[in-house]
Amino acid sequence: MSQLLLDLASALAEFSEPAGLPADAAAEAAHLRRGAECASVRPNFVPGARLDHTALFSAALEGAVSLRLAQALRAVADEMVWHYSYPARPGEPDRSSAIAFAELIGPDAALFAPACRIGLTLMAPHTVYPMHAHPAVELYRVIAGEAEWQTPQSASLLPPGTAILHPSNLAHAMRSYDEPLLALYGWSGDIDTPPYYL
Repeated sequence: MSQLLLDLASALAEFSEPAGLPADAAAEAAHLRRGAECASVRPNFVPGARLDHTALFSAALEGAVSLRLAQALRAVADEMVWHYSYPARPGEPDRSSAIAFAELIGPDAALFAPACRIGLTLMAPHTVYPMHAHPAVELYRVIAGEAEWQTPQSASLLPPGTAILHPSNLAHAMRSYDEPLLALYGWSGDIDTPPYYL
């Protein structure tokens, strides 16, 4: 498993290539790439409780823009720890069957890196990830599925391969359409304060 995790870290570093991105997004991508390149396998890592999103994850990987990353993710799919970290809100639907996150690299992940968190956001088709924010600076890179990214000021339809940068505390939301969305996220700055719905 250690070699599969190192192969995944290498594929994540390659997918985080900053070339061609706007300057602010490129700087964030370069930081995340360094985190992936320096990540080390955490010995005796014990994953926490997990949600089962195997079928949705497999379906999303079918449309992955990076074959190498898709292969590396498939190789560790059984070890993936999917979770939904938002507390339940009265009058709101339970989104844990339609939205999930898996941290791959970070202070608490199987691949250890102290200064960033790199992971996956997975959304079922026709799902809204409501407006939320967090202190961390966040770079998303779409792996599979086309989705709409929204802020209070704008909305953009992003296809696989594109990236979007969310500065610290920027309110943002996402909406998937006919395909599941699989996106790589990277956090820097305050990576310990969790996100919250607005």
